[in-house]
Amino acid sequence: MSFPKAPLKRFNEAPTCAPPPGSYDIKTSDPSKGPVSFEKSQRFKMQMEDVGAQPNPSNMKPIPSPATTRKLPSLGLRIRILIGIRAQQDKRLQALEEDHAKSESKLSAAVREKSTLSANIASLEKQLLETEIERPSEEKYDSEKLLECIVELGNVAEQVDDKYKLHIVQLQEIIESKNKDIETLESTLHLKETMLSTQTEELNGKYKILEQKEKCVHEYEEKEQVMNAEIQCLKEKLSTEEQEHQNQKKIFKETSADMHQKLLKFQEEVAKEREILEIELKEAMEELDKLHTKEVKVEKLLKHLEQVNESQNEELSQLEAKLQRKSVELEEMAASHKSTVEKLQEEYNQLQLKFGETVTEFENYKVCMTEEITCLKQDQALMQERLTEMSRTVQNVTHAMQEEQHSKDQAKEDCMRMLLDSQTKIELKDAEIDKIKESSTMQIANLQAKLEQQSEELNKRLEIERKTITEKIGADYKKNIKTWRALYEDLYNKVKPFQQQLDAYEAERNALLNEHGATQEELNKISDAYAKLLGHQNQKQKIKHVMKLKEENTQLKQDLLKLRAQVAKEKQAREELQDQFNEIQGIRRFDPSKAFQHPSKENVAPKTPFKESEYL
Repeated sequence: MSFPKAPLKRFNEAPTCAPPPGSYDIKTSDPSKGPVSFEKSQRFKMQMEDVGAQPNPSNMKPIPSPATTRKLPSLGLRIRILIGIRAQQDKRLQALEEDHAKSESKLSAAVREKSTLSANIASLEKQLLETEIERPSEEKYDSEKLLECIVELGNVAEQVDDKYKLHIVQLQEIIESKNKDIETLESTLHLKETMLSTQTEELNGKYKILEQKEKCVHEYEEKEQVMNAEIQCLKEKLSTEEQEHQNQKKIFKETSADMHQKLLKFQEEVAKEREILEIELKEAMEELDKLHTKEVKVEKLLKHLEQVNESQNEELSQLEAKLQRKSVELEEMAASHKSTVEKLQEEYNQLQLKFGETVTEFENYKVCMTEEITCLKQDQALMQERLTEMSRTVQNVTHAMQEEQHSKDQAKEDCMRMLLDSQTKIELKDAEIDKIKESSTMQIANLQAKLEQQSEELNKRLEIERKTITEKIGADYKKNIKTWRALYEDLYNKVKPFQQQLDAYEAERNALLNEHGATQEELNKISDAYAKLLGHQNQKQKIKHVMKLKEENTQLKQDLLKLRAQVAKEKQAREELQDQFNEIQGIRRFDPSKAFQHPSKENVAPKTPFKESEYL
């Protein structure tokens, strides 16, 4: 039995060093670093280690472009504003409906009052009919009594008039005398008031002068107290400063002797260090000669790298031109979207104006209705007053029948006219109120329907626009992803051979920075020590000698640092060449940093393809 050979395509595929698309950001905003800049050399190493755990690019969600992310919050804000305006309009409609309900309640109250008044009028008419029936039997008796009363009242009135005339003359004389006394008293009061005002002004002036003098005395006393306190403080400070000065003199004498001894020791140490540095210089010069030969090889490699960089710069310029074209297309799309949004906003503003006009008309109508209701209430009040007057006249009919007959006839006619007029007015106004109610309810229903339709249309338009924008953005984003993926793969394939060299340059830079920081710290410490040893003595020879020693020491240290940096560069170049040689021969180098790191071997692609067995 022989089985067909299974294809080993899955295991033979070599894994790429490139990270999956969408897991990094390409920065193009830093013009100071040139067209090709590599900020993080460790990025590719980390991706090489985690090849097995790469996410599937097909499962990744599309990230929105920066233009769309800028547009989305502005669109969201506009939608929120429109929703807020709609909520305000709903609130206004509710308020108008509440006002309408209140006006209806007022109208119902007015109708009730009208019904009560009509009942009162009917009862009064019944009373009038009863009085008219009882009148003829009592008229004769009442008329005789009225004539007698009128004669008696005329006599009494004449007597009272005479008495009141005499009393009025006496009162007028008394009033004239009292007025004269009041005028004299007013003149004396004016004189006394003027005298008092002048005296009060003089007293106020004197009081102000006294207050100023007291303030000056008080300020002078406070200044004296402050000056005495300051004098005492100064005396105490003088005594303390004298004591400190004496103590400093003693300390200075002791420190000068110690500094002289330390200077002698320091001179001996400097001489020893000079001898050691001269020996190290000789060794470094020998190593320099060896390193010079290696520098020539490194320069050749650098020239080759510069040629490759120039070719990559040309490709990057082409990519930048493509990006500019796409940005122009996106700007045109944004302008078209803005124009559509502005049209929608204008339509919405027109609708708002129409709604405001209808609201103002309704408010004016409501004001007119309130005015008419107040007029009706005033008419009702007048009617009530007239009814009260009628009841009074009915009560007084028994006292004066002849005069009352004419007045009652006229009052009857007036009342009947008023009743008829009021009834006709009330009927007309009831009809008008019913018509207004029907029209207002119809208008409110129409407005609500229009508002709902407009809101639905706006929501539909916004949804359609949102869908179209998202579709366009998604298509553009997919195109951008494809182009950037291709660009990244090309760029990674070009950068891959120079990865080790870039890592080496980074290591050199870090080593130089560390050495420079260490030398600066040492120089600062030495300068501080010299300053402490020398102090503030005016010995010119010592200062000159120490300055010469300082300069020589700094020069030797700078030379030593330069030589060490060159040695480090040469060592690194040697290690790189050794690594390249080992790679060519197939020898693996032991990395102590990865000695105890055991990555999971499950579902990891092999570094070399499986070979077909001989037994199949």
